[in-house]
Amino acid sequence: PPPPPPPPPPPLFFFNQKTAYASPLRLVGSEMCIRDSDWTDIALHGTVDNPSPAANDQWGDSISVLGEFALVGCPSKTVSSEANAGSVSVVHMEDLSVVSTIDNPEPGDGDSFGSSVDFMTDYDHIAIGSEGDESGITGQNDVTTASIAASVSISGQTTQPEGLTFSTDGSKMFIAESHSNSIEEYTLGTPFSVATATHTNAFSISSPVGRGDGVCFNSDGTHMFVVGYSSDNIHQYALTTGFDTTTASHVRQLDISSYQTNPRDVQINSDGTRIFTISDAGDVNTSRGFIQEWYMTTPFDISTAYHVSSTS
Repeated sequence: PPPPPPPPPPPLFFFNQKTAYASPLRLVGSEMCIRDSDWTDIALHGTVDNPSPAANDQWGDSISVLGEFALVGCPSKTVSSEANAGSVSVVHMEDLSVVSTIDNPEPGDGDSFGSSVDFMTDYDHIAIGSEGDESGITGQNDVTTASIAASVSISGQTTQPEGLTFSTDGSKMFIAESHSNSIEEYTLGTPFSVATATHTNAFSISSPVGRGDGVCFNSDGTHMFVVGYSSDNIHQYALTTGFDTTTASHVRQLDISSYQTNPRDVQINSDGTRIFTISDAGDVNTSRGFIQEWYMTTPFDISTAYHVSSTS
């Protein structure tokens, strides 16, 4: 008999303003879509509703997916009568249910807890950005019962943190700082433990990026991609030493202004053939944000990128 067909690829999810990626599933805002293998047929699969809906909550403003769980930021949620204090929900991807919600543990007006979220690759920690109170906060152990484990003040380096990412082994943390136009680099004494973070470098992206709201790396840290909120470009940097921004140099950029304005985040897939951006300001000729996708004929070289699709 013929051999059995290969197993399907692992799922890839997309959420509203901050983007995680994979295939063949997409999660956009509160809607999850399933696509065919060549991205030509995308259909609604299901929805994940805000568990405590209120006007302008910004449910879905940030997203991170690992295995069967997703973290979903809701940075404008009112907590303990504090407006825009923020929360993060844990979503089970199999049945699209909200299994728990982590409210800002020390709510303050405008904290925006949940403005950025990320799983650690060891699956035992999560990182939650709190843009308004200039903190990064982590929860530990079972994400369905997550509690606050540690926090670190970054007020000495940033007053407007936007993007958040980690090196593959968790020994480095990077924050896209939109006020000083920089990528702030931290060394973590214990992998993925923000309580052990030490600031090591402020890498200026004032020229040619200007304000950069999102940052990501390839797996060995030799390519860094920054999305320019002001320039409407994806900027690529080469690092001679992986995850060491002191060795970074700008090598090329991709103009995306024909498709998107004021992009907020950028992600690249593991083999460097696809790159994704998202905006909350409304894309060209639209009044709402889209996830935009580009394909690179030469992996990790955005000069070879061409536009593939967009998803609202």
